[in-house]
Amino acid sequence: MKMKFLILMITITVFSTKISSEDWKSCFEGCKQEPYKLLVWEKADEFCKKYATPNENWRLPTIDQLKNFLNKEKNLKGKYWADLNSDGKSSFYDSKNNIVGSYSKASSNKLQVLCTKQKPTKKKEWTKESIDILKNILPINWYLSLVEENLVILERNEGAWKFFENKINAPINDKKKSSIEEKLTKKKEPKIPCTIQLLGEEEWSKEKLDFVTKKNLEIFNLLEELNNDVKPKKMNKSIDYNSKRKELQDSMIRLPDYKIDKVYIFIKEISCLEDEYYTIIPKDASDESYKIINSLEKFMFINQ
Repeated sequence: MKMKFLILMITITVFSTKISSEDWKSCFEGCKQEPYKLLVWEKADEFCKKYATPNENWRLPTIDQLKNFLNKEKNLKGKYWADLNSDGKSSFYDSKNNIVGSYSKASSNKLQVLCTKQKPTKKKEWTKESIDILKNILPINWYLSLVEENLVILERNEGAWKFFENKINAPINDKKKSSIEEKLTKKKEPKIPCTIQLLGEEEWSKEKLDFVTKKNLEIFNLLEELNNDVKPKKMNKSIDYNSKRKELQDSMIRLPDYKIDKVYIFIKEISCLEDEYYTIIPKDASDESYKIINSLEKFMFINQ
């Protein structure tokens, strides 16, 4: 009698996970073999898109959509996949512990799946104060060319030429650079836009920051263990080692570069920055890019 009662309770629990909302679907409704089938992110993404019709755009939810839905559906507990985050990583939400995290897009981690046809709500991450500060650090010939929900693009009035230079074995002197600039100008060669792209996120909670710090430390320790397992004299590391190392590195959660007002800022791309591999003409474009980055240093994010 006790055994029968236990089986009945399990049946009721599984049945209670059915989703009533027409805007959401769960993998265990479409995956007949296993009530709680777990998928890697890419398979989860494919699974949701299979529901798509000309009138309904089914997909993985955003983190905000997932959190809001799971906070209402108290019976759904666990880790669920969400859409890609601003870093191009596959994000997830742990509804049991109220934690947001991410893995690399090609990660082998398998999580639960929820699909939605709700349109993502646009969320403005940048505050007026943070935008004003960015405007104030720009050189006179730079401006804000784009301000979206989470993306800001700083752009120079004029573009520049960018080309590879072997600065170790065949560096180009200033005289030759002037000659190159004259030829490029005469031929009217197209320049690339000089931009600095910044991604903004709302300031993380202490819980999320603690989680990210702990998670990255765990991954760092795993990388150390992996390195110690490889003999120092063995120069050609195995494919398994390289793939495992890359997977661990990709699973690290990126910390913000800067914090302005209540916005965490991540550098996405800098197009006109001269370094050991590339030369920028005119050099002023690179110097101005460095000047902007140096001005942002006072807002450097420090994880205390």
